[in-house]
Amino acid sequence: GAAINGLSNVLLRGVTLDPAIFSEEIKATIENSLNHLAKVVSSQGIGQNGSSGSTMEHEFTASPSPIPTEHLDGSRGTTAETADQPETLLVENENGMEQNDNPDVDVTLQPLQAQEIAEAEKTRVEEVCDVDLTSASPKKAKIDEHNSLNSTNGENENSVMAYQMQNFEHHLLQQKTYDSKRKNENQPPTPPTLSLGESSSILPTEQEVPQSNGKESEAENNDEMDTDDGATTSQRETDCCEKEGLMYEVSNLMCGNISGECRIREGHEYYKSESSCYCALCFNSQEINPSDKAEYRHEVHIKNIKEEILRCVLCKRNWHKTCYFEETGIAFTQHKNALFMCTCLIGPLEEMSTAESIKETRLSQDAEKDVNMKLQRMIPNLKKEEHVLIRELSYVQAEAPISRLRFPDYTLKQFKELHGNSVKYRKRTLAAYQKKDGKVQLFLMIFLQQYRDLQKKEGNNWQVLQYLDTVPHAQRPGGMLSGTVMNSVMYQVSRMGYDKAFVWAKPPQQGDDYVFNKHPKSQEMPDLNKLLLFYNKSFEHAEAAGEIENVETFEEYFKNKKPVTLFDIPMFHNSLWDIMINWADYTMKKEKLWKKGTPKHQQIMTVMETYFQKHKEDNFFIGFKNNNDRIDEDEPEIVTVDAGRKPKTVNKIFSSRDEFLTLCVRNNWVFSDERHGAFSTAAITKHYTDMKKKEELAANAPAAPVPPARLTRKRRA
Repeated sequence: GAAINGLSNVLLRGVTLDPAIFSEEIKATIENSLNHLAKVVSSQGIGQNGSSGSTMEHEFTASPSPIPTEHLDGSRGTTAETADQPETLLVENENGMEQNDNPDVDVTLQPLQAQEIAEAEKTRVEEVCDVDLTSASPKKAKIDEHNSLNSTNGENENSVMAYQMQNFEHHLLQQKTYDSKRKNENQPPTPPTLSLGESSSILPTEQEVPQSNGKESEAENNDEMDTDDGATTSQRETDCCEKEGLMYEVSNLMCGNISGECRIREGHEYYKSESSCYCALCFNSQEINPSDKAEYRHEVHIKNIKEEILRCVLCKRNWHKTCYFEETGIAFTQHKNALFMCTCLIGPLEEMSTAESIKETRLSQDAEKDVNMKLQRMIPNLKKEEHVLIRELSYVQAEAPISRLRFPDYTLKQFKELHGNSVKYRKRTLAAYQKKDGKVQLFLMIFLQQYRDLQKKEGNNWQVLQYLDTVPHAQRPGGMLSGTVMNSVMYQVSRMGYDKAFVWAKPPQQGDDYVFNKHPKSQEMPDLNKLLLFYNKSFEHAEAAGEIENVETFEEYFKNKKPVTLFDIPMFHNSLWDIMINWADYTMKKEKLWKKGTPKHQQIMTVMETYFQKHKEDNFFIGFKNNNDRIDEDEPEIVTVDAGRKPKTVNKIFSSRDEFLTLCVRNNWVFSDERHGAFSTAAITKHYTDMKKKEELAANAPAAPVPPARLTRKRRA
């Protein structure tokens, strides 16, 4: 009923609507109403001069609709129904004026008063077939851009877009009126004059509404809402599901204890300042000045971030972002320019980029093929849906300077003789995906480093497994799948000439996030023994496949190379021994172990020996077989490490574990369960592909003209 009333007001003002936007089921009802409306208008003298008479002869013909039928909300009807829902339609019967709750019943519309009709004739504008967006608001421009996607019928599309653009402002206005009526006001306020870029065909009218019959106040007192179709529904936080008060899980916080091993877990008390935080135990035991302690505030580490609720700007329905994703496949992420429109929007939905759309590289192609061949051999009944997709998200050239920020000053001379003033290396980030229950799940990420001619030795080429992180959202989660992906990626890198590898088995603590933001609580983090078992079994499979020639622990690798000096150990940026040498230097200073007469780089070995014993089995030196199937290495993007602020390219963001994790935390992209994992996978993929497109457009854009240099006179001294 609201649809007919709204349409009648539109048609009276000379706008011809495309019949393709309506569903078949209400065409008959509107046809009957328009016929009756034509008689009413004729009795008022409208259309006698031909200025608006053609509007009344609106015929519903069978024409191809530019709108896919699957995007029409069947429960709410067509666009007109959704857009003008707050309107109140009046009918006349034996008992006088009543509200009509049955849209299938032929109705008699209230005729406009003569004065209103005269005003409408004065302000009536011609039919709008297209809208100039230069003077339109950003929200209208967003709708125009959204509806122009995948258009195949330009003429029909323009009429649909024009109607939607105009109806958007009209709907917002009528919604305010409707909300006001819900607050027990007998009459809604008079709508202000609408304007759409100085040309709008929808003009405000004062609608007569029946007096409140008390249902609104009764429903409000009972915490219920009376809907337009007469149904009564309970007020809920969202319209998508019955779940309320959803909160994001929390991860461990790092305690400021210098050991780096202390954690602040969920439910624990801690003390926080602007720059650091300590668990309660460490805070009380730390040597902190009383004046500095006053800057810390006492807190409890609990869930405090509520899951976002998206409010549609058109129909005002509330959605959880994950519910909307399950309904539409669109991973909507809020930001300051975001405009959320739910399933009520007419027209093609936004197309989401998928992992398959990420450009393949030689490494990702070979690794994906190798992984799936191995899985097929290990699992004879492997399903097609279990295909593992691998994509390379980043490949950059990096440089780590030899400086005091990395090594103690008394070692700089020797390290510069070995490496030069800096060490150049390459960084790669690869991701593995698999479909589960129809949704693509990102379940594994690998961060690699590659060093060519390390220590200025030709052919001394190393690859370093810096980070490997997983979430159990694959179809067959576990060590077999993760180990197979790791072996295949590292073997394909070895074919590029990096036939030596270094791996440090550093287990996370329960509740830690290395790469993925918010692991599932049910995911058990392996301790050191379980992690070593995983690596040893994985390497055994690679040896059996003829990919690895030998695997040695630190103790085995340096068995015949004693005594070991600092300069015998391969130093990889931010890896085990790169870190341990600084811990040894700190220990020497704190415990005042320095002595005169002996070079410090020799004295420090007394502490380093203890670290050699502690880590003799948790780091591996691997040699790959040269099977004479070398492949050429492609060239990476150049990104300088720790050399000032640089533009955040997609390669730079995804090459750094810290930046990737920060990106996920900032946008609340979490992997705490499969539902959120699928959403976050889609959101990350969209962010990645959008950044890639922007970079390609910027690279192909014509260079801006260089302004001529200005000549200035030098001032006299």
